[in-house]
Amino acid sequence: MGFLRKVFPPKRITVAGVFLVSLLLVIAAFFIRHMTLIAVFAWLTLLVTGCILLWRGVRYFIRRSIWRLRNRLIVTYMFIGMVPLTLLILLVGLGVYVFVGQTAVYLVMTELEQTMDALKVPGRVIAANPGAPYEDIIKQVAPFVRDRFQDFQIVVQNKGQVFRYPAGSKLAGAKPEVPDYTGLTIVDGQYCAWSHTKKGDLIVDVVAPVQREMMAELVPHLGRISISGEGGELARRKLNADQLREGDVGAVPPPASQVDPEVTWASPVMLVQWGSAEEKDSGLLLITTRPSALIRAIFSEKFEVAQAVLYAFLVIAVLFLMVEIISFIIGLSLTRSITGNVAKLYEGTRRVAEGDFSHRIPIKGRDQLAAVNESFNGMTERLEQLVIVAKEKERLESEIEIAREVQSQLFPQHSPRMKSLEISGLCRPARMVSGDYYDFLCLQETNLAVAIGDVAGKGISAALLMAAIQSIMRTQLTSSTPMLAASANGASHTVYSTSKMVSQLSRQLYLNTSPEKYATFLFGIYDEDDRVFTYTNAGHLPPILIRRGEPTLLEVTGTVVGLFPSSGYEERKLGLEKGDLLVCYTDGITEPENEYGEEFGTERLVQTLIQHKNLEIAEMTTKVMDAVRNWTSAPELPDDMTLMLARRNA
Repeated sequence: MGFLRKVFPPKRITVAGVFLVSLLLVIAAFFIRHMTLIAVFAWLTLLVTGCILLWRGVRYFIRRSIWRLRNRLIVTYMFIGMVPLTLLILLVGLGVYVFVGQTAVYLVMTELEQTMDALKVPGRVIAANPGAPYEDIIKQVAPFVRDRFQDFQIVVQNKGQVFRYPAGSKLAGAKPEVPDYTGLTIVDGQYCAWSHTKKGDLIVDVVAPVQREMMAELVPHLGRISISGEGGELARRKLNADQLREGDVGAVPPPASQVDPEVTWASPVMLVQWGSAEEKDSGLLLITTRPSALIRAIFSEKFEVAQAVLYAFLVIAVLFLMVEIISFIIGLSLTRSITGNVAKLYEGTRRVAEGDFSHRIPIKGRDQLAAVNESFNGMTERLEQLVIVAKEKERLESEIEIAREVQSQLFPQHSPRMKSLEISGLCRPARMVSGDYYDFLCLQETNLAVAIGDVAGKGISAALLMAAIQSIMRTQLTSSTPMLAASANGASHTVYSTSKMVSQLSRQLYLNTSPEKYATFLFGIYDEDDRVFTYTNAGHLPPILIRRGEPTLLEVTGTVVGLFPSSGYEERKLGLEKGDLLVCYTDGITEPENEYGEEFGTERLVQTLIQHKNLEIAEMTTKVMDAVRNWTSAPELPDDMTLMLARRNA
């Protein structure tokens, strides 16, 4: 039942079900002869599902067989020892096979080229004696050529005159434009050696058939040699299939020993069309020989090197096999010590998993396995302490998550609604909590206070200082007494001093925080009646005013807050026109770098804003954030990203 559950688990029972249904359909089709299409489909389905189930069964048995460490080590020894040895033997055999084949081809081709060089002699002699009778010259050189070729023909062309040897030859001469050439060709369906010599108007062609006897004498007793050019374009045009039968030359020598196999190798040979060297066709030189025959051909027939080499190879192979068997026996003996210690470790881990941290493993010996057991005992002693640390870490992460949720509530939950101003802000922390700060707050009548800041540092300490800044600013805004001023239409309205509030904030931070804590800060108040934005910039990045597509950087009016006991700050007033876009941001927007080290920068920020100028202010904020995030190649944000946009719409 266990095997069936492994091969046919409940979540995969559909494959087994399809297999059984297909099997029933196949059986039914065997008795009902009119279910042809259904039978074919059932057979295909049965084949596919059967392969899947067979693979699952094989995989299950493999996993079961190597679950025990001892069996796994035995399999490992097999792969480490037997498989490389087998591959080495195959590699050596393949190397010997390739070496024998290539060397045999080299010997035959070298001898064939040297033999064909004899055909150059008549042409050279005739060209060197232009005035001598051709018949006398040929009678002198004919014995030299017949030593290598039993039969040959010569065609001499000189200023329109043609001379042929022997007298009854009907061989046509080569074309005048053919350059000097010596190689193989096919004449009247027969492989021939051809030498073409040209000197001025004198053209001499010597053609000799490549016969069995000549091929057999190239490398005596090497083996069977056959030349085939069947299948080439030239052969298809000029020759019939019957004319391209392979001509076997010689015979394969008997084996010198039991390890002396036949080796068959092929090498391409170039066959040119008779009379023209432009069209070419590839033939094959096939050689079947033995290693012993090749060695005898290289050295001598009397020297039995081949048999000695083969016997030496057998001795080395037997030695390798003996070493492998001894290594396997040693590996099995070592397996007992390894598996015994692993079994103790398994029992120890099972006891620890049940919560028994007092269990200890007996230590024997001074090897690495004993050191592992000792380390396990030390691990169980420290495991309880690690559990306590893990619980403490979990508690801290829970508290940080609570801090993140609390901080998210400190940011504005929705943008205030103003008649003439759209405003939106967004902060994406680099960690779970952020040191950046932005805030909106509607004041008396038609005033809107906005603030953005960047606390030095990251993490919990920066987030706490950010919360302190928000608390101080909101307290000042609700407790301070504004001044009265006349608006453009003559009505009186309240006026807040941004520079005074920033100065008070800086002093309180200096008195109530550590010396290294400070923040850049921008605070401003928008007057709905006059459409004027009054601001104080305490060391923060200059805001950007985009008016009619042209950006302008607003000036910084003081140093950072919280760093000095008393700092002077100034305030500036900015009249906003219809369509003006005011951009306030932290360095997490402009300083992120891409994979080439290039910062996002203010220019790219302005271009992104202008590109999405027709969107809602909240959508525009999200587009900028996404553009910065796509720009950086870092897996996480390098710094907190905060952006606040305000656009006058009326």
